[in-house]
Amino acid sequence: MGAAKAEIRLPKSEFVSRVSRRCRTDKALLCYLSDCLDDDGYMRFSDAELAEGLSAPEEQVSRGMARLRRLEPAGIGARDLPQCLLLQLERLGDESAAVPIVREYLEPLGRGRFRAIAAALGIPEEEVRRALA
Repeated sequence: MGAAKAEIRLPKSEFVSRVSRRCRTDKALLCYLSDCLDDDGYMRFSDAELAEGLSAPEEQVSRGMARLRRLEPAGIGARDLPQCLLLQLERLGDESAAVPIVREYLEPLGRGRFRAIAAALGIPEEEVRRALA
C-alpha cells in the first residue's frame, strides 16, 4: 500500500495556487477536491494530505469532502468500496440489514456466507438476501 500511495500525487496547477492564495470559496474547494479524485471517483488522499496540498485547515477540507459526497453520483468521494456503498445506502434512506452487512460483513458477503451473516446479525437468512436485492 505504501508503494501505491507514493505514486499518487496531488494535482499541481495554477488553479491550486490561485485557490491557495485567495479566499477559498466552496466552489473552488469542490473543484480542487474533484481534481483529486481517481478515475473511479474515489478519494485516495487523507484530509490531512489534501489540506497540506491546499495550505488550508484540515477542518475546511473535511467540510468540503462532506459537501462533495452529497453530489451525484451517490458514493463520489468515498475512500473505499464499503464507504461508497454506505453513502449510496444513506442517499436512498435505506435502513435495512444492508447497512450493517456492508459495514461489517462485506468480505463474508462476497463469499456468499449468507447463513453466517444472518447468524451474526441475529436475523433470518432471507432478510440478508432481501437486503441485497
